[in-house]
Amino acid sequence: MRINLSKILIVLIVAIIIYSVIWAVYVNVVYTPYTKALGGNTTAVIGDYEYTVYAPTYPSFAGNLAVNEIKEGRDVYNESTAGLIIWPGINGKCKIHVMMETPKEKYDEYSSGSHIYGFDIDTDLNPDMSTNESRTEYNEHKEFFEDNWDKIEDIISNTKTVFDISSGKEQNKHKSKTAG
Repeated sequence: MRINLSKILIVLIVAIIIYSVIWAVYVNVVYTPYTKALGGNTTAVIGDYEYTVYAPTYPSFAGNLAVNEIKEGRDVYNESTAGLIIWPGINGKCKIHVMMETPKEKYDEYSSGSHIYGFDIDTDLNPDMSTNESRTEYNEHKEFFEDNWDKIEDIISNTKTVFDISSGKEQNKHKSKTAG
């Protein structure tokens, strides 16, 4: 019995060591280039955008990059803002989620609010319509997204100058609203 227990402990310790090495290599390979792009920091303001690297904490592999338009100095009651959540992959390709915030609505003299809508984009930088949930979210707010697509193009373009993100083709093939 004692031999079996020591073998189990040795196997468990070896498994933990292997997992820890794989985790460290993954975080280093995937997230270090993004931190280096921000001058060794995890957050930086460059131009009109704030870039943040959320590297995974042990033992999780869940991390992401965030890009948000700076709201300071903007007319938040009349102007929408854009943001991105990017999940980088070990293969160099990224999954990108676009977020659009509506202009704030004034409820009374003391409070205001806005709504944030989001959708994933596919490898051609088109709205991802591969699931019912993504189709529903996009279609419910399609006019708002299309009216603000220039903000999405700008944030993606600016992000590509800071982070080496790849999601497929570089050209945007988003179809603008068709008259009809």
